[in-house]
Amino acid sequence: MAGWSNISASTGFPSNKGLRTVLGIGLWLLVTATQAQVYKWTDAAGQVHYGDRPPAQTPTEQIEVAPPPADSTATGLRPGERKLLQEVTTEERRLRRERQAQAREEARYRQAEAARRRTRCEDYRRRLRRLDDKLVSGYRAGESDSLHELRDDYQTKIKQYCD
Repeated sequence: MAGWSNISASTGFPSNKGLRTVLGIGLWLLVTATQAQVYKWTDAAGQVHYGDRPPAQTPTEQIEVAPPPADSTATGLRPGERKLLQEVTTEERRLRRERQAQAREEARYRQAEAARRRTRCEDYRRRLRRLDDKLVSGYRAGESDSLHELRDDYQTKIKQYCD
């Protein structure tokens, strides 16, 4: 702490004079940093360069660097950025609504398909009961093979639509 000659013995902090000096130096560094110069030059190969120090014996052009625009909102967005954010947000909302509508449509389709499957299942079970009744009650002599094939077909369809 040899460099702090104005330190208050009771608090360990710089005195008002020392504090003002430190703040003054900090403010001066801040101001000079924001006013840094930018130079532009072209080398022998024709390539353009930029830097904060001009090269020796090379013609340079000093460039004015505009300070960044002041924040237009509390969030720190510039007007163009705010508009872009609004567009992105609007698009995200539109896509979310689209996905929700698609999900509802898919749910309606699945419900309708399940209803069709139940209807087919009930229909084939009803047909099988009638066929079984016919097989028990009697049938003509030439119908045996076709009735048993039809019965097997109905049982396959019941497995397909009911399980």
